[in-house]
Amino acid sequence: MSGIPHTFLERSLFPTCRTRLFWGLIVTLLACILIQKAWGGEPVLRINCSDWPPYVDSGMAQGGVATEIVREAFRREGLTTELHTYPWARALFNTRHLIDDASICAWRSTEREKEFLYSAPILVNRLIFVKRKSLRIHWRTLMDLRPYTFAVERGSVHEAAFDAAEYLQKYEVADKIKALKMVLIGRADLTPLDEGLAHHILATQFHDKQDNVDFLMPPLSELTLHIIVSKKHRQGQRIVDLFNAGLADMRRDGSYLDILERAHMDGIKYPPQG
Repeated sequence: MSGIPHTFLERSLFPTCRTRLFWGLIVTLLACILIQKAWGGEPVLRINCSDWPPYVDSGMAQGGVATEIVREAFRREGLTTELHTYPWARALFNTRHLIDDASICAWRSTEREKEFLYSAPILVNRLIFVKRKSLRIHWRTLMDLRPYTFAVERGSVHEAAFDAAEYLQKYEVADKIKALKMVLIGRADLTPLDEGLAHHILATQFHDKQDNVDFLMPPLSELTLHIIVSKKHRQGQRIVDLFNAGLADMRRDGSYLDILERAHMDGIKYPPQG
């Protein structure tokens, strides 16, 4: 629609009075956002992400483990945060166009680095295989795993080489909890899971059976999670610097690890303290 002349929109889509009211409301909304971004009075930071339990979960009191870390880091630097959850594409759009101040839980990529500032890493996101502890498996390439069976969530994207490996024996199930259950009851040998999510599911769904499985290393992939702010944001570098200072303070006093422990994720790999 951006390529269509505004006069065409007025003439074709709305009566004149409704058009003026519509655009008047849009201008008012944008003005409110700009006033907020000027940080007059109580500073409020709009952060966003997609729902991604246990990292970001709008249904939890603290909003998920990553959200809690981000909120506490900013709180220590005098900033209040508002979490907004959308599909990931919209979250990035809102941050890119300054509708929101920052997106959390973003992976690094060459393309994103052209338009966003990155914070220090919040967490490390590792994709690992969960297996029954009784199995002795050693692998260097996916070809080494041909003798074994995998339970995978139907429609889920894991890692490109694994998803494309048609020579592996994969059995699709409805969700990740069912995939892990397949491993626990011996109907599959392995399932690929995010390490933090695996700890969370085991602690909350299979607490009495979590000693029956372990994680097969090396991980399929390993990526750090960051907050990102548009390079067009006038306070962008300040936002990143304040977050980094708050996060470093949390790492020093142990509250960072306390949050991971409460979320049953203290066993995951996390970034080294800089």
